[in-house]
Amino acid sequence: LHPIRMGHQGLEDWEVAHAVSLFRPPRQRILSFCGQRGESCISQVVTGHLGVMVRQLTGTNIGNNRDLLPPLTSSMVKLALERLSQFRFVGLTEEWEASVQLFHKVSMPSVPVKPVELLNLHPSVQKISRGPHGQQDECPTQQHSLEALMFEGLSSIEKQQLALDPDQLVYAAARLSFCTLYDVQRRTCTHTNCMLPKTLPRVCTSRCRILQREVSSDDLLSHWGLTKTPQLLLALQGLPL
Repeated sequence: LHPIRMGHQGLEDWEVAHAVSLFRPPRQRILSFCGQRGESCISQVVTGHLGVMVRQLTGTNIGNNRDLLPPLTSSMVKLALERLSQFRFVGLTEEWEASVQLFHKVSMPSVPVKPVELLNLHPSVQKISRGPHGQQDECPTQQHSLEALMFEGLSSIEKQQLALDPDQLVYAAARLSFCTLYDVQRRTCTHTNCMLPKTLPRVCTSRCRILQREVSSDDLLSHWGLTKTPQLLLALQGLPL
């Protein structure tokens, strides 16, 4: 058995093939971290505390603070994506129930999902994002949402820094990995006791873009010296499977 490590510790080489993790949209992580601290917190994070997932995937311990972090390199981003591709399991926080079900299906199919695994033990104080007509936003970080409005106070330079956050690449790869595995598992799930619904999770069928209007997929990949692949472009654009 391997020890369970939680918190903000960096990943070590020997842990990669055994790693299990749930990833969240980068902008949602920033908003969760800043909470009620306001725009000044968001500005500080964008200026010197981006790429947290890249850093942890490449072995850097990250404190739960706004301390200025050293610059990222393209080699770190490439290593982060390479390590992510070797994970034993990848889930998504916004698809918690589906992620738990999928983890059971691939890792311990004889063990049913327990209700306690699906509890929200740390609910957000933020209200659900809603569009201009009161409907719940399908894509919670886009134009009309509360989250998008909270980033409007950033300067043009800060918005550009946020647009080039490499964690968007990590999350794109994680979402593609999760949706691809889920699709394969549900198609091969023929017995009556299958713990996966027949339909894909919403995040895998919507057209929600990871990137916002400030940057294109080509710009982000070029900035970090990455080669364009159809799979990564598909994930970044948020096109359904």
